[in-house]
Amino acid sequence: MQRHTFPLRGSTDAQALPGLISQTHRKIREASADGAYDTRYCHDVLLIRPLIPPRSGARYWPGKYHERNHAVANQHRSGSNEVWKRKWAITVIQ
Repeated sequence: MQRHTFPLRGSTDAQALPGLISQTHRKIREASADGAYDTRYCHDVLLIRPLIPPRSGARYWPGKYHERNHAVANQHRSGSNEVWKRKWAITVIQ
């Protein structure tokens, strides 16, 4: 399922995420998005397993963000998100 929205001026794609989620009454089990959604806000709103590549130069987050921190570690080891994307079979259109 794909959903689209056009954020209002002065807001970001990440801030529009709750509106996208509210467009469906289905239970969302997994979500993939590009690095624009790599914010604590998005990870907290999703409350599921997010498949969001970390932004370039990302740092570890303390607390409950184990899967994201794993992706960040992968980025630091390989120098990019390519290994992580292949592992999760994600194609991010840039």
